[in-house]
Amino acid sequence: MSRFYYFGYGSNLLQERIRLGNKSAEFVGTGIVEDHRLGFYRYSDRWKGATATIENIEGSQVIGCVWTMLNSDMENIDAQEGVPQNVYKPIELNVKMINPLKVDGFQNIKCRSYQIVDTSSPGLPSDAYKNVIVSGAKQNNLPDFYIEKLQKIESNGVCEVKILEFINNSSVKTEEEIKIVNGVEQ
Repeated sequence: MSRFYYFGYGSNLLQERIRLGNKSAEFVGTGIVEDHRLGFYRYSDRWKGATATIENIEGSQVIGCVWTMLNSDMENIDAQEGVPQNVYKPIELNVKMINPLKVDGFQNIKCRSYQIVDTSSPGLPSDAYKNVIVSGAKQNNLPDFYIEKLQKIESNGVCEVKILEFINNSSVKTEEEIKIVNGVEQ
């Protein structure tokens, strides 16, 4: 079965989040995308605040997780990212691996990722969303300086969002419930 590489930099840093709708997701390691930075745009009903994207900014870098998934999960990750609603668009990134230093003999690998389509409305992420990002960064041992940078992101104070119940208790949720929270509530 064919697989693809995926670079997660927001809520998909957290294993429980990415595996919520993408059961084949396997952690590969951590990597850096050069000349990009993390930004927050577009209010999300799902997260009760702005959500993360990566922007092309020379001299900046985004550190995140590289996952591999079955090609059959591409439709699920697209739905999770709101591709059908034109919230995010799929992009291809060149990721420089940092831990491990090489994957399949290569230090640089091509990964699918996603970028917000409309960046006209910058905003603050909810505390809940920010905490998922920071938890994922810690869980996957991103560099301490980057975790500190994530912790300093200003947020809007909203701590409770419905999707946390799904992330924390996915084993008791039906596939249909997960599809709804992953695909409909953008």
